[in-house]
Amino acid sequence: MIVLMVMQLGYRQDTLNDVFWLMTFSESASFIGSQVLGNWLVGRHVVFPSSAALFLAIISVIYITQAWKEAPRTAEWKDYKTSFYVHIFGDKKILLLAWALACVQSSVAILWILWAPTIVKIGVLVTLFCLFHACMGLVLPSLARLRTMYVPNEMRGGMISLSVAPANAAILFFLVQVSVLNPDHLSLESMK
Repeated sequence: MIVLMVMQLGYRQDTLNDVFWLMTFSESASFIGSQVLGNWLVGRHVVFPSSAALFLAIISVIYITQAWKEAPRTAEWKDYKTSFYVHIFGDKKILLLAWALACVQSSVAILWILWAPTIVKIGVLVTLFCLFHACMGLVLPSLARLRTMYVPNEMRGGMISLSVAPANAAILFFLVQVSVLNPDHLSLESMK
C-alpha cells in the first residue's frame, strides 16, 4: 500500500528506501528496548511483565487517536471491504496463500517459544537454527512473489493482516497446551 501511494504521489524511489530503512531501524530499536524492559521487569520479580506491554499499548493508542487529524473515509472503506471479500475470500488460491503465510508465521513463533528452555548440544542447536532459518529464507520470498502475482496492491496489507489472526490463534493454542501438559516447561525457574 505504501509503495502504491509513493508511486501515485510521484516521489522518488530513494524516499521509499529511506522510509523502509527508518521503519526497520525503529522496529529493531523498539525490539531491543522491549527486551531490556522485559528483562528488567523479570529481574524485579514482577508477577506479570506483559502488563507493561499492555500499558504501553494503551498509551500508544491514546496518543495516536488524540494526534490523528484526518477524518475517516467511510466511503473508501466500504469499497475496500467489498473488494477485499471478492479478491481474498472469493479466490481459493489467495486464501490458501494467506493460510500458508499464517503457518509460516506461527511456526517461527513456536520455534522461538520452544527455543529458550531447550537443553541440547550447542553445535546441534546452531545447526538446526541455521537450517530452519535457511528454509524460511527460501519460503518467505516465494510467498512474497506469489502475493505480488495474485493479490492486487490495495489488498496486500489486508491479506497479510488476515493471516496474522490464525497465526496468533495457533500460538495461543500452543502456549495453552504446553502450559497445561507441562507447566514447568514455560516457567522462569526452568530457564535458569
